[in-house]
Amino acid sequence: MDFKHITKEERDFPIAYSILAHQNAHQLMLLLSAIYAPQNVYCIHIDLKSTSMFEAVKETASCFSNVFLATKREDVVYAGFSRLQADINCMEDLVNIPVGLNNWTYLINLCGQTNLEAVKMLTEFNGRNVIAGTDQLTWVTVQRTKWIYRVENYTNEDGKQERKMIQTKELKSPPPFNMTILKNLAYNVYTRRFLRWVIFESEKAKALLEWSRDTLTPDEHYWLMLDALKEAPGRNGRISWSSPAKYVKWKSLKNDCSGYWRHSSCVYGAGDVNQLIRSRSLFANKFDVKHDSLPITCLREHLDKKKRKERLEIQ
Repeated sequence: MDFKHITKEERDFPIAYSILAHQNAHQLMLLLSAIYAPQNVYCIHIDLKSTSMFEAVKETASCFSNVFLATKREDVVYAGFSRLQADINCMEDLVNIPVGLNNWTYLINLCGQTNLEAVKMLTEFNGRNVIAGTDQLTWVTVQRTKWIYRVENYTNEDGKQERKMIQTKELKSPPPFNMTILKNLAYNVYTRRFLRWVIFESEKAKALLEWSRDTLTPDEHYWLMLDALKEAPGRNGRISWSSPAKYVKWKSLKNDCSGYWRHSSCVYGAGDVNQLIRSRSLFANKFDVKHDSLPITCLREHLDKKKRKERLEIQ
């Protein structure tokens, strides 16, 4: 990897990345190679169940001084509190890095642009969080916080023991401090001072985290509910689904998908590549290299060409 042509703008604006993974180490390495730059810092959380993947990624991370595994791992249950906690574990590790070692300003989850483009876009955010969401909740969304949910063991089709979230018949109490329930995307862009406030300083954030433990998909309400508070550092001040952070094709919006649908969003196929390239979003969701490797291959070639063009312009 050639980093001779990193601009001063990039060196002076390091970015923190939090990456959650539970399978497919090859796809994770493709992602890391696409977004890696020596001035940035990367925390990777590997699901506690994924022992072999943890060892493989641990070995890779040991080759880089700025790539590390989360100090606390979670046994992640889909749509459960452990998904949010895994995010927070990596965020806490990144916030705890001394400013003298890495003075990052923004944290993002995934990226589908060149590093220079990401720096330019994050600079334009001017110290604000970018958390996409809405205050218009559907019936399905309301159920996530209306009832208490529990983790339950079950046996899957292969006879293996797994865990899933189960809705009980117990009604959930209202959120603390009379907060308004909102819905946000799971992947967003957060300022360092916002995350420090959330993890270490705010009593409201701690109370909301505790309240969220027995809700469904708490990672899709926690961040926007906190960003909406007047005292939140980097508060955006507006609620909108429109976000430069993440490109998603939703089935409910009658989008086309040349790959396949999973959890109501498109897992991209070759026919989606042109739309992905035209998008100005920082990252996109979802990819499955085992199903179709062409989207990632094409996007990598596209990004490599853009990087070469940037280098020629710098020269």
